[in-house]
Amino acid sequence: MSLLTAFIVTRQQSVQSDLSQPLSPINVTTSFEVLPGLYYQSNGLFHLDLSGINHLSLPLKKWPLTPSQYAYLVIKDFHGYQRVHLYLTAEIESEGQATTSYRQKLVNNANSINTLDSVWLKTENLSDVRLVIEKNDALGFSQSTDNQIGWSSIQFMSDDMVSSTQQITAGLLSFNPLSYASINIYNLDNNASFQKLLTVIAVSLFIMVVLYLMLKPKAGHLMAGVVLLWLLASIPYGFNFIHQSQFNEQRFAENSPFLNQTDRLLFAMADEIQNMIGQHATPTKETKIMIMGGDDFSKKRLNFHLLNHNTGIIGDIESWQQRPAESDSYAILLPPFNELCDTEATTPATNSIENRLKNTTRYCLKHR
Repeated sequence: MSLLTAFIVTRQQSVQSDLSQPLSPINVTTSFEVLPGLYYQSNGLFHLDLSGINHLSLPLKKWPLTPSQYAYLVIKDFHGYQRVHLYLTAEIESEGQATTSYRQKLVNNANSINTLDSVWLKTENLSDVRLVIEKNDALGFSQSTDNQIGWSSIQFMSDDMVSSTQQITAGLLSFNPLSYASINIYNLDNNASFQKLLTVIAVSLFIMVVLYLMLKPKAGHLMAGVVLLWLLASIPYGFNFIHQSQFNEQRFAENSPFLNQTDRLLFAMADEIQNMIGQHATPTKETKIMIMGGDDFSKKRLNFHLLNHNTGIIGDIESWQQRPAESDSYAILLPPFNELCDTEATTPATNSIENRLKNTTRYCLKHR
């Protein structure tokens, strides 16, 4: 292990000594085209307000004219990174070929060091370079207060400005939130840095075994090296697990009954619907409420908030039309079925329009 460490340090110093006249970084922190009021500076940091925004595409006013000279995009002091996914996108123009779209996911870490891939480095001309921000609603969770992200700087950097140690460390300690695609800490999109670490561990293990066979030291030395390598491999998993626990504690702070902002709106909708039913008649546990609109997250959560009634979800219009009208039965028509309550509609499903209690862009409530 000592020999391996000395080799890595010597190699790093030799690479740096060979570099002359290093390039200056390209600072794009204030080069976004963004609406006034969304992006501001406070206490030395730049903040981006994502209130009511799930997807934001920020065009850059400047970028490397020679992409191959700038191998990294570095975001320093990245806060709020757990709540979003960031992407670098561009249009790549190659001589004699059609323009193609470029998209690379950026590392979610307080010090986000991103190695730009070979497509970026080999391109001859870039246009429409953007930073794309997408809110992370992993597993349907996102607090309404999770609206601020920010950083101290965003820069394109060349090879001599970022050491391989910094690059690997940033990748290994990145936050990879749970998602619908995978309930594992790491998935295919996040394995690149971990694969590099496994390569280093495999080479180190091979060297240790060879030295053990050649030098014949006590077996305890080999076992100590294996344990050390095992601990090294477990660090990124442990780090990410701690982040997952802290992140979920923040999401469910004060035992909030709402999973996210959408769920909060659905709770308010359910309360409004119950009040309207109460004004129309005296609701009981036998009062039937049919939710039209498909079996998805929003319908299930609305159904949950109305469980003090006899509530269910109907996904097709035929089943709803064939049900007999009952005095204690109501229907909640959610998009796209709420259009059936429009007075201009002429389909057979628009019977009993006079029983409509409320019609909005979000839903229509009808007495059956």
